[in-house]
Amino acid sequence: MTRIDSLNKLKSACEMDLGRTLQHSFYYDLWHNWSVLVSWGYTVQLYPSLVTAKKLETALLTFWT
Repeated sequence: MTRIDSLNKLKSACEMDLGRTLQHSFYYDLWHNWSVLVSWGYTVQLYPSLVTAKKLETALLTFWT
């Protein structure tokens, strides 16, 4: 997918549900000592340790310019 196609797909997602487009939430599973991060409603990241809220609320760096 080209960059323009990617932006168009993102734009269509924003138009459908703007409130949740950039939603980023996390919780802690103290029973297993896991930190769970859910972004955009479908991306899940599981950390096998307890991670600080400051680190979890920071978006991941996926590329450099």
